[in-house]
Amino acid sequence: MSFDETQQPPSVQDPARSQTLDVRSNGEIETYFVPENDPGHIVLASTQHNVRSTWDQIIPGFYTLFAEAPNLLFYDRTAGLGEFYTTGERGVLQLLRRHDNLRRSWDLIVPGSFAESSGGTSTLLFYDRAAGLGEFYTTDGAGGMTLKRRHTNWRRSWNLIVPGAFVKPAAGAQLSFESLLFYDRAAGQGEFYATDGQGNISLAAKHTNWSRSWDVIIPYVHFGPQENQTFLMFYDRAAGLGEFYATDGKGNISLTAKHTNWRRSWDLIIPFKLPTGTNGLLFYDRAAGQGELYTVDGSGNISLVAQYTGWRHTWKAIVDVLITGSGGPLPEPGLLFYQP
Repeated sequence: MSFDETQQPPSVQDPARSQTLDVRSNGEIETYFVPENDPGHIVLASTQHNVRSTWDQIIPGFYTLFAEAPNLLFYDRTAGLGEFYTTGERGVLQLLRRHDNLRRSWDLIVPGSFAESSGGTSTLLFYDRAAGLGEFYTTDGAGGMTLKRRHTNWRRSWNLIVPGAFVKPAAGAQLSFESLLFYDRAAGQGEFYATDGQGNISLAAKHTNWSRSWDVIIPYVHFGPQENQTFLMFYDRAAGLGEFYATDGKGNISLTAKHTNWRRSWDLIIPFKLPTGTNGLLFYDRAAGQGELYTVDGSGNISLVAQYTGWRHTWKAIVDVLITGSGGPLPEPGLLFYQP
């Protein structure tokens, strides 16, 4: 058995079902928590039926005031619809606010700490590739968004935009904001930018000789004895290649580990913290209905924690959440699975 479903909680209805516009309600969400004493054991917390089936992106972030657990922004590109949700008891979604007039052409939505925010601690970067448009928004803690800065002359070929602590703030800076990595696959180019809290970005480093075949780039922070360091994991699906790089705070990277025998069919790779505080990576192969959970250290070494078989072949998105009401006194690390 891949998931523990021996004690299934009652199925719950989507709380926004009757309110969502143009509902196509044959989607489903399952949430799972990871017990502290058995980090490889993923236990079902809740099932939510009648979920909208047209969500294109699910973006975790801290969008509510004093949020201790990630909230979620769901985006339906065709409908121009965005909905902010909090996760309640056992991971059940609770609608916070709906936006039904979003642009219908956002390709990437990136959460991070890019600016001062009046309520939520996360800000959002929206990118429209065809228009070469980037917009930074702050959040107000109640699902509201305010435009901070619009950029109309961005490159129209960025494939990935990754947030993280890649560029250290200037000496004497009172506040520290996350930086951004932009990746152009066709050009084999990566660029690191610092953000200033006002929606402006400044180039820190440009790399022109990168591989033209990276499918996934994931950041994670290793908590070391002296200082925390940000690493990047790159995955090339066709080559079965995974590479880990350390960042130096100036936009430079250095290879720490190369893995040449990875499966060539991973569809999703999800970073999340295990109950022990260790960095974890969950790999999902849709066609095979399989998942594998690994820990990763500060050198790019990975260790298998658990293998899962018999998973659905239809999960579109998997994101990390925190689950309350799972039996422990504190929220436990968890995962939310979405099927259209």
